[in-house]
Amino acid sequence: MGAASVKGLKMMETIFPSEDGRSVFADPKLKAKLDKEIAKGKIKPEMPADEEPVDGDMDELIDRVIKEVWATYDVKNQGFIDKKKAAQFFKDALEVYALRKGMKGSKDALGPGVNQSKASDECVAKLNKSGSGRITFEEFEDYMNTYDIEEALGPFLARTSIDVKAQVPMVDISQISTQAEQVTRPKYREYPDD
Repeated sequence: MGAASVKGLKMMETIFPSEDGRSVFADPKLKAKLDKEIAKGKIKPEMPADEEPVDGDMDELIDRVIKEVWATYDVKNQGFIDKKKAAQFFKDALEVYALRKGMKGSKDALGPGVNQSKASDECVAKLNKSGSGRITFEEFEDYMNTYDIEEALGPFLARTSIDVKAQVPMVDISQISTQAEQVTRPKYREYPDD
């Protein structure tokens, strides 16, 4: 695993935080590689806790992290990433997913019968909404704000997205009685005028 892979893993951990708070860098070998890359200045160290937003508004932090992840893959600062860089993004995300699940590598995380190349193409196509072959920052940002790691890696994990309209049976609401029909009207007392 080279420097770019360690940086990619770090970025995936940043953009797709673990639900249980554990890091893939708890592994001593990966931690040593991460520390080495931080010392070289290739990876920024963690943000100190006192710099995190206090008011609970995480939008600014999320936007900053998305920009950092984007910069990892748009190395030449062209304003777009090509399919190859997008495929590397998904490969890094799959590697983090596999390590979190206690697997040795990304190939162990593939769902039954999944072709990694086809799954990668499907993920890249979902990311590249315009179909131009060049993923813009806006497409990337929208994608990051929409999908969690398991949804983003669905084609690799042999999970399909759920089409809610196709899965939910339609209900004729005219057959459902309303609460108003079931509630009896209140009776008011008559009080004499004194």
